[in-house]
Amino acid sequence: MYDFTGIGNPCLDLIAFVDDDVLTHLSLDKSHQIIIDKEKKNELLSFFPSIAYNLGGAASNVAHIISELGGKSAFMGRLADDMGGRTILKGLKESNIDYPLSPISNSSEDTSQIFCLTTLDAERTFASYYGIGTEMGLNDIHMETLQKSRLIYLDGYALYSPHMKDTFETILNEIDQENYLSIFHCGDISVIRDFPQAVQTLLKRTNIVIFNEEEALTCFPRTNILDIVKYLAPIKKAGAITLGKNGAYIFKDGEITKVNVTNHSLAPIDTCGAGDHFSGGFLYGILHDFSLEQCGHLASLCANDALLHFGARPQQSLSHLIALTNTHLKSHE
Repeated sequence: MYDFTGIGNPCLDLIAFVDDDVLTHLSLDKSHQIIIDKEKKNELLSFFPSIAYNLGGAASNVAHIISELGGKSAFMGRLADDMGGRTILKGLKESNIDYPLSPISNSSEDTSQIFCLTTLDAERTFASYYGIGTEMGLNDIHMETLQKSRLIYLDGYALYSPHMKDTFETILNEIDQENYLSIFHCGDISVIRDFPQAVQTLLKRTNIVIFNEEEALTCFPRTNILDIVKYLAPIKKAGAITLGKNGAYIFKDGEITKVNVTNHSLAPIDTCGAGDHFSGGFLYGILHDFSLEQCGHLASLCANDALLHFGARPQQSLSHLIALTNTHLKSHE
C-alpha cells in the first residue's frame, strides 16, 4: 500500500544564480515559466556551460518529501533512457520511491530539463524543456499501483503532453473517489492560462486543492483570497492557498485556519521547491489524520526547510519535523 503516488514530469532542475539583466537578455519572464524546445534548451546549456543540477519535477518532489517524512511513495512519469533519466531513477531508488515503469529508448526527445534561474532576491524563473514528457499518456500509467495508493497527485505541468488531460480523467474515472484522496496541482499560472478548460475540469473532479495566491486568483478572478477559501472549504476534503511570507490559509472538513510562516526572520537561500515542501508536509498530515493546526505547522516547517538549502528536494530525513510539530502544539496548549 502506498500513502502517495505522484504523476507528472520527472526532470533535472538546472540551477544557476543570475542578475535580472541575464533574464532580460534570455527573454525570460521573471518569477514565471516559459516553455522551450530542444534547440532553445541546447542554446541555454551553451550559455551556462557549467550549470549545476538537482532532481526536480513537482509530483516527484512531493513524493520525495512524503518519503522523507516517513511515508511510502510511488511515482510515474516518462523518462528517456539517457543520462538524465538514469540520474532520476537513481534518486528515486535512494529515497525508496517505487517507479513501476521503464525508461524509453526509442524517442528522439530527451528527459525533461528545467532551468531554474534564481536572482539576488531569491526569486526563481523557469525555462522548461519537457522533452519526452510531452509524449506521456495512458500507456505510462500503472493502474495497479494507483489502486494501492491512498492519495493520487496529478501534476498540472504534465498537461504539456496533449494526451494527459484525457489520461487524468481516465484515472479519476477508475478510482473510487469516496475511498481515495486525489489532488490536481496547477503548478504555475502559465499552466492555468495555457490549459484553462482542463484545469477547471480537473480542479472540480479532485477532492484536495493547493494553490499559491497568484494561481488561486487566476483560477477564480474578480474575487479575493478569503472568499476563495470560504468557497472551497465546504466542497473539498482539504486544501491550502499559500501566501508566501504571509503564511497560508488551510482547510479540512470545512474548518478553516490561517498558518503563519515558521522562522520567517531567516534569509532564504533559495525559494525553489518551497511550495512542494509545503504541499508534502500538508498532505502527509492529511494522510495521517493530523489536526488542521498540526497539518499547517508541519507544512510550514517543511517549507522553511526548503528555503535553507539549494534545490527543490529535501537534503535529509524530515521525520524530526513531525516531533517538532507535536512539541510546538503541546507548548501552546
